[in-house]
Amino acid sequence: MSYNYINGTICYSWLNRVFKSLLDKDISSNSTYNPEYESDQEKSEDKIEKQPVLLLLKEINRNGLLTIDFNQPLVLPAFVDRLNGDDERRLAAETNPIDDLNSTIVDALDLQIQIYSDDEGATQFEYSLIQWTEERLQIKLEFTHPLSISRGFYKDDFIVEVKDPRFFMSKNYPGEVLENNYRMMHELSRQLPPDVSEEDLRSSAKTTQRTINSIMLIQIIV
Repeated sequence: MSYNYINGTICYSWLNRVFKSLLDKDISSNSTYNPEYESDQEKSEDKIEKQPVLLLLKEINRNGLLTIDFNQPLVLPAFVDRLNGDDERRLAAETNPIDDLNSTIVDALDLQIQIYSDDEGATQFEYSLIQWTEERLQIKLEFTHPLSISRGFYKDDFIVEVKDPRFFMSKNYPGEVLENNYRMMHELSRQLPPDVSEEDLRSSAKTTQRTINSIMLIQIIV
């Protein structure tokens, strides 16, 4: 029979093997129930933080198309479902305006212009909802005097204030809504008349540049 001396105590190898075998069987028989593991699992679930809802006023192009991106999928308001052809949604409108089929974009957002010139005509505009999906929102701005926008030394600013954050509810995290008093601002580029698109303007500029280059080349050759 073999044995080892450890700090003056005799430890029999066979006894160690038997003890280890019994310990392994005990662990195996209780493998389906591990309170410590479940506790750790619950703790990890508790540590999952909800992602706050954020909006980004990404762009206002020269034809007045305003784009707001969402940082996560959001629940569509009922009136948007209706506009998209889905008129089946009927929830308690009195508890949350997002479920009111009679709501409009006006109930969700307040749109303003901050001008830095003396041209008061720049503050006049109308707007309409173009697109509202789970990922983004697009609004078409129709300026009464588009050529008056950002005519001063400084560009004018466009301001979007959220009137009711409950219109922007997380789809992945129930109960998570946009924070109160949410405000976004974006510089306004010089606007184009309604019958002129930015793409057409760029195309015309390229054509003009090619014409100028051709004329200069002819003058050099001649």
